[in-house]
Amino acid sequence: MTKSSAIRTASCVVALLSGLALSGPAPAQTAPDPKPFDPAASIEPSGDFLKVAPPAKPARKEDDVRPGPSDGRVGVFTHGLEYKLPVDPGPRSTPTPPSGPDKDPEPVSHSDGDPDQTGGGFVPQGGGFERQPTLSAPGVSPTPIPPPPAALPDVASDPDNIVAGEILVVSNSVAEATALAQTLAPRGLTVLRRQNLGFLGGVVLSAFRVPAGRAVADVLQELRQDLPQVFAGPNILFSPSGRAPRRYARKLIGWPSGKSDCGQGLTIGVIDTGLDSSHPALAEGQASARSFLPAGLAPASADHGTAVAALLVGRAESLGFGGLLPGARLTLAAVFHETRKGRTFATTERVVLALNWLGTQGLRLVNLSLSGPNDQLLALAMSRAAAGGLILVAAAGNGGADAPPAYPAAHPDVVAVTAVDAALAPYDKANRGDYIDFAAPGVDVWSARTGGSGSYHSGTSFAVPFVLAALAAGHAAQPGADAETLTETLRATARDLGSQGKDPVFGWGLIQQGSCGPSLTATK
Repeated sequence: MTKSSAIRTASCVVALLSGLALSGPAPAQTAPDPKPFDPAASIEPSGDFLKVAPPAKPARKEDDVRPGPSDGRVGVFTHGLEYKLPVDPGPRSTPTPPSGPDKDPEPVSHSDGDPDQTGGGFVPQGGGFERQPTLSAPGVSPTPIPPPPAALPDVASDPDNIVAGEILVVSNSVAEATALAQTLAPRGLTVLRRQNLGFLGGVVLSAFRVPAGRAVADVLQELRQDLPQVFAGPNILFSPSGRAPRRYARKLIGWPSGKSDCGQGLTIGVIDTGLDSSHPALAEGQASARSFLPAGLAPASADHGTAVAALLVGRAESLGFGGLLPGARLTLAAVFHETRKGRTFATTERVVLALNWLGTQGLRLVNLSLSGPNDQLLALAMSRAAAGGLILVAAAGNGGADAPPAYPAAHPDVVAVTAVDAALAPYDKANRGDYIDFAAPGVDVWSARTGGSGSYHSGTSFAVPFVLAALAAGHAAQPGADAETLTETLRATARDLGSQGKDPVFGWGLIQQGSCGPSLTATK
């Protein structure tokens, strides 16, 4: 594991990989038709890195949004090909969802700074559930889902941190998922979406609508008692965060300048907002994006994703937008949408689907600019992605010194990155904790923004590309090395800051990287 404490790692693995047991017989449903899924309640970019944001407030009737299919047939996506399977609604008929405009969520405010959300978004390249060709990827060999954890995540009972009226369930197969849907139908739980996650061990992710008037946490607790083997949980909200204001960053870590071929042959994965592919830094076509937004949702401002992409693969050095790996290509999964109130969100479901898709693209390194609470579904995805060979690097969080650990950065299979400024002082809004691995420049870092311009960006999100680039250099030198070996190499060369050795503010210290590796050619 990449974390310092073996005891902590073991406990994290047990807690994160265990499934979520469901309990209690559900009483007969006499409540009105369930309130539909509120797509406006998802992940919010609120500053530099994407962090788990609070779920939407319970939607008012006039704000309800029409959820998924209502024809009694569920769209099933198996290796990218869609099929229609009939769903037996059981003794309770499937409710007809009301129609209406999107509801803007009222997220819990634990982000730092006010990110500039102006500027054009990206053009979705098909919906998040578009048909794809069957892809052959190494991934994880199909194995049974681990036992569910004994307790619900703390956020399950907080309506400001989860998608209203929705739960997620992971099954071992489509047949198992279909059978479970029929078992849950008498409780008023109806299937909204279903997706086969081929790269993540072939498991099936199903989203269920919870009946109106029923709290998500109550439904999950009831299911735990009756169906303790079911792996289920809330659809937790995540948000990106960053704020504004030198080009000190490369010098601070010793990164070489002027190497236009650095990263040639490498493909990097990113989960973020969309990006402005017409920006001079990205106009050569080295960056592409796929949207994972359901139809009808407006994509979030592309500023955050554009800045991260330019830091990694920007090719406009003369304009100040040169990236760390300008010879590389970047594949971005866009998971954030924007509400009418200007908030930006993504969901557990979208992040997991995006991670699964990136795993099929033949890449090794993934930049995660998002954070939130400990979610067992996301934890399962991270564990399986790491087992499938992905090297995951995430922002440590912008909640401040007293904030709880931010996930996925705190997951033992993820490299957690915090931010420092030009004077080596820690970012004032950065999280602290023993899960933090490394520090990198992330305060007043110059990068691109939509519309062809640039600005200064601050937050742990903008420190992640520096660590990912250093890991890419290590990967070039040792193509067969795993994540633990590569992070050990970074650890040996890091500049110790703060208390001697690893500490909760800087981790192992500021990364140092004097070259982009002997060759980054063909190091997928």
